[in-house]
Amino acid sequence: VIVVPLLASLIHTSPKDTPEMPKDILDRFLAQEEAVMAMKSNHKDKSEMTFAERVDNSFITTFIIGIAGIVYLVYWFYTEGFDLNLDIMNFMLLMIGILCHGSPRNLLNACEEGVRSAYGVLVQFPFYAGIQGMMSTSGLVAIIANAFAENSNATTYPFLCYICMAIINFFIPSSGGIFMVAGPALGEAALSVGLEPNKFLIAFTAGETISNIIQPFWAIPLLGIAGLKMKDIMGYCIVFFVVLTAIFFGVWAVMW
Repeated sequence: VIVVPLLASLIHTSPKDTPEMPKDILDRFLAQEEAVMAMKSNHKDKSEMTFAERVDNSFITTFIIGIAGIVYLVYWFYTEGFDLNLDIMNFMLLMIGILCHGSPRNLLNACEEGVRSAYGVLVQFPFYAGIQGMMSTSGLVAIIANAFAENSNATTYPFLCYICMAIINFFIPSSGGIFMVAGPALGEAALSVGLEPNKFLIAFTAGETISNIIQPFWAIPLLGIAGLKMKDIMGYCIVFFVVLTAIFFGVWAVMW
């Protein structure tokens, strides 16, 4: 409560270097369509692109994702019959859309033009749900929990659990979803090393919450309104991530 506002005031840019949000939000949304069209027409030469930009503009990326999705659809209908439920319908439309747009960048441009500032959430969350399903059904989370339990004790486990959850939260950025997947396995591991349930829950919740600071999903609608990109705020987010982690670890070391 004390450190975060103080730190924010210290790292805030000077007024002359601070970008201002347009006064009329509606005009900003109307102008966004022109910005999208300009971005589409402004193609970089491959030699000028970063590695991330090359991946974004590569057909290979969408081909791998799209074909993997089509293979699963074939498997689904072969094993389940013509069970066209809502989940499969959404999945099918997503995979077809990915293949038809040719590259991730084209897909994102089309989504941004269609749904404005919420486009990133609509694209990201189906993949988050898929990752959550794979991590839970494959037993990966249980393997991670057992590895942490075997190499820790009641004193060190909260710190390791915090780090573990901060990492997993990148792939499952949902508090309810992440507890469904990782809660039972990590909870049993905590009991096996003699850690009290309340301490485990504090470490678990702090870890899965802290990495939200550097997990971009929550900021996408806000960035769309403000006309910023994630890279414009990531430096500040990392500072808060490091400082708050140091505070958590310091308090736990003293109190526990």
